Amino acid sequence: MAYGSVLTAVKMRLRLKKKTRRKMLFGSFGLLLLLFLAFSVTTRNPDVDEPEEDKAKEITIGYCPTMNQYLNSFFYGMQNVKFTEYPSAASAIQQLRAGQVDAVLIGRVSRQSEIREGIKELRLGKGFTLISDSTKTILASELSKARVHTAVPEEIARTVLPENDFLFYESNEKARESGISEAVLISWDDFRDEDHLLIPVYSDGRKIEKFRSPVLYFDESIEDLMHV
Repeated sequence: MAYGSVLTAVKMRLRLKKKTRRKMLFGSFGLLLLLFLAFSVTTRNPDVDEPEEDKAKEITIGYCPTMNQYLNSFFYGMQNVKFTEYPSAASAIQQLRAGQVDAVLIGRVSRQSEIREGIKELRLGKGFTLISDSTKTILASELSKARVHTAVPEEIARTVLPENDFLFYESNEKARESGISEAVLISWDDFRDEDHLLIPVYSDGRKIEKFRSPVLYFDESIEDLMHV
């Protein structure tokens, strides 16, 4: 009887030791699991987990050569902006119409036929331009000899074209009627869709900046991002 009691006691003690080992094993495993989860959270890559819609959209802005001087001042501080230069205002606006860029900065007002529905216009400057009976260029050396018709006040007109002979009129309409076969000086604010530009250029073909004015055209989908 005594021997049986001792054997039973030994077996019970062994069972208790096994249970204790299992508890210690499970406890250690649980601690390791918690440490692994904590490490995973602290080392998570934000670029991977960040929702796509929270990432800033990259904006592509096209521009013509005469507008290069305005890029830093108009778009200073804007993030994720890529600039692409095009050889002319016409080629830049064509890329916007085709959806290849999000916005364009050009040196003239576009014709209605050049843009599509959903494109917004923002005029960023004032200035003057020349119109004639057809769209064409004129060398600076020839421009100084041209007779110019205008309704722009004389003191202002002579600062724009100090070497030219002028004929002054009471209205743009009268200046157009009388001088459209030669050259008519108007404000960009008075430019009409049916007008034809007379474009002054240097001898190397570059447009003279004085007769250009910055105009921004952009897709309405990025209107909230245009803080110029």
